Amino acid sequence: MIHVSIIIPTYNREAHLRCTIQSVLDQTFKNFELLICDDGSTDGSHHLVKEFQDARIKWLAGKNSGGPAVPRNNGIAAAKSEWLAFLDSDDSWEPEKLEKQLKAANDYNVKAVCTNSKVVKNNTIQDNFYFPQSHNSRLSFTDMLEVNRVICSSMLIHRSIIAQIGVFPEEFEYRGIEDYVLWLSSSMLTDIYYLDDALTQYRDEVADSLRGDIVCSDPIILDNRVFRECFQRTGKLTGEKWNFRLKIIKRILKKPYLKQRIRELVKKNKKSKTRTI
Repeated sequence: MIHVSIIIPTYNREAHLRCTIQSVLDQTFKNFELLICDDGSTDGSHHLVKEFQDARIKWLAGKNSGGPAVPRNNGIAAAKSEWLAFLDSDDSWEPEKLEKQLKAANDYNVKAVCTNSKVVKNNTIQDNFYFPQSHNSRLSFTDMLEVNRVICSSMLIHRSIIAQIGVFPEEFEYRGIEDYVLWLSSSMLTDIYYLDDALTQYRDEVADSLRGDIVCSDPIILDNRVFRECFQRTGKLTGEKWNFRLKIIKRILKKPYLKQRIRELVKKNKKSKTRTI
């Protein structure tokens, strides 16, 4: 049985895709399938993928949706493995990434593991990491409420979590924050173990981003959208544990800073007579 399904969403990334795929094939852990989930590319990406003579690689054609959520979800639907790993088509992995993550999942009894990352700008690896170097740690639901501490290209998650919490939201209003919605919701079901090792190379180039334009740059509005969607998803769960965590969300939403943010938005909306949330 295939142990890990690696999901790569792509759109016209011919320039970077070869390096991304090769970083997967160079993994010390070999029991995987690699799903290249296209979003309507018009360049030579498909031809490039066919050059790799490896039966583990599969091309999933798709129409252009303008964002990464739809192709990622197509990959989730097609995946055959118990573990899912996500990798953007301009990022890459260090050879021991999957091996170290699977070991951490087993050692710490979690169903999600993420890592730190090197940052690539102008095709040059920067001196700084994506997150300031600290130490390995468990990310709880309350940790994830503070800020999204998961780099999507570093995430390994058990498909049982996705089955319960749902996939990446595809609605336009979540463009640019769809991954945070999923990781925050997932942290209600399992702690996320964070490896401080930089096992991913994250390309920080706005022009190359698969996300397209983020639909809103106001962090107040974005926070409320994330919390709202997370609340709706977890509302479908039952049991004492989930009810307890729903109470936590309700308390978070009552925090003074959020109340102030909401009041500011209401005031702003009354003046503009437009709906912003």
